[in-house]
Formats: sequence, structure tokens, C-alpha cells
Amino acid sequence: MNIDRIAFVVTMGLVVSLTAIGLFILGTPADQRLLRLDEKRVVDLIQLTQALDDYWEETKSLPDRSGDLLDGRRLKHMPSDPGTGMPYVYEKKDQFNYRLCASFDRPSQKQTSDNFWVHPVGRHCFSFVQNNTNLSDDVGND
Repeated sequence: MNIDRIAFVVTMGLVVSLTAIGLFILGTPADQRLLRLDEKRVVDLIQLTQALDDYWEETKSLPDRSGDLLDGRRLKHMPSDPGTGMPYVYEKKDQFNYRLCASFDRPSQKQTSDNFWVHPVGRHCFSFVQNNTNLSDDVGND
């Protein structure tokens, strides 16, 4: 074997190895897309909780349906799941409690106890009480 052929084989081996390591560490492009969709879902749920907090501050009540938040100030359009286009689930439990639910493609990357928005794969609901204190979250398979 000549030196050029050895250099080519070594270089190709390095490229293939580094590509495999990169995919292992970062995940495939499809995995990254799923993570971005889940991040957008959490951002949307945060936006909804802020709109619900604003609604509560103004009316001292929770809306009967999420569409009541659309007033041009709190929300100009209703956030929807970026993967399916379906609306997120808002469930008014009673005069102080509600849940927001979404379906996630991947489990949360940050599994810390102080991160309220930790979620598993699949449908997951976050529970709130409208005194600005978050309750523990729970899984709902309705």
C-alpha cells in the first residue's frame, strides 16, 4: 500500500468514527426534531399558564374553556401542538384548579426536582391551583 492510500483509509475511518460519535451524543436529526417539538410544547403551555394567570387577576375566576383567553391582549391566537396542530387540553377542575395537557415525543432531558415542566413520553398533564402555586404533576391517560 502506498502512503496516499493509507492516509485516505485513516481519514475515512476518522470521519466515519466522528460522525457515529456525533450521532450518539446529539442524536439523529429526527431525534433533534422531536426534542425541538417538545420544547415548543412546553413554551406553549407556559404561555397558556401566563394567560390563565392574567385572566384570573382580572376576573378572579378561571375560564370555562381556553377559547375565553383569546382577547387580543392575553392571547391573539390559541397555541396548538406543533406536531399535530391539535389544541392543547385545558381542563377546569373547579373554581381554583385546572390542568393543561400535551402529548410529548421524548422524556424531559432535565430530570431535576425543581423543574416543574418535567414530563415523560406520551400524554402528560400539569396541575395548577390558581393561587399561583403549582401542584404536583400527574399523568393522565384519558
